[in-house]
Amino acid sequence: MDGSWLVIVVLIGVSVAWIPVLQGANSGQLFIYMQSVTSSLAPPVTAVFILGVFWQRANEQGAFWGLMVGLAVGATRLVLEFLHPALPCGAVDTRPAVLGSIHYLHFAIALFALSGAVVVAGSLLTPPPPGAQIQNLTWWTLGRDLPPGAKTAGSRKQAFWARVCGLNAILLMCVNIFFYAYFA
Repeated sequence: MDGSWLVIVVLIGVSVAWIPVLQGANSGQLFIYMQSVTSSLAPPVTAVFILGVFWQRANEQGAFWGLMVGLAVGATRLVLEFLHPALPCGAVDTRPAVLGSIHYLHFAIALFALSGAVVVAGSLLTPPPPGAQIQNLTWWTLGRDLPPGAKTAGSRKQAFWARVCGLNAILLMCVNIFFYAYFA
């Protein structure tokens, strides 16, 4: 028998111990707590992913520093939220300005922009990735620059459907951004 049962028991213990933290955070509203945590940790990953797919010049160093800076800033806000929980309605807000005056969803947009800027700066300050390394990995290199004789009707068909799926993904992303902007 392996030690996986021990990991499960430890995780259950951590989950039970985390309940008072959840009840104290955001007035016990689990949905707001989950959204707040996600808005502090997801934007750097999203920025790196989008730039990696749509920008051929993005490289490993830019992605690394974009993630490090973004996750450090997001984790700092997350720690501040734990140290300074939300106050009840009508109470004077004495929390730091980054918590009191910037909503967590607006913070997510700023964190996304900051992470993207760091990825772009880091990528431009270091050598670009070799063409062979990004072949068929970015939007612009999909099904392009195949070796002579390898470009068959099947690979063109795959590239066509990959672009159709990519366009559908972009359409869905635009719909999500619209809903986010409309309902935020």
